[in-house]
Amino acid sequence: MTLGRELADMDASPLEINLALLRRVVPGMLVTFLLAFLAYVYTAAPSCGQGHDTGELTAAAWLPGVAHPPGYPLYVFQGYLWRLIVPGDPGWVMNINSGFSLAVGVAFLSAALSLVSRPLV
Repeated sequence: MTLGRELADMDASPLEINLALLRRVVPGMLVTFLLAFLAYVYTAAPSCGQGHDTGELTAAAWLPGVAHPPGYPLYVFQGYLWRLIVPGDPGWVMNINSGFSLAVGVAFLSAALSLVSRPLV
């Protein structure tokens, strides 16, 4: 029996429907998040990689400061918070910050795909 049919049979309230959807989506999100984050951490560069803005954004997050326009303020602020939590090389910490952001995005993508791909009725 599908989730939609179960909810229709029990005359569910909107809150119960939302909780049922969360129970279906959250475990997949957590698994996807962990797989993506662990894969990124395993393959992360040990320091700043070669690139255009990696050193500048790492320095802006580490000091804290402002990078050149547009400056990516959310990324720099996230990097500053990661600096306070995770010890290590500044470049590696910023790589872990990027991996965390990537894993959150992948988790929400998996939730959206699971909601779209499974019919409710």
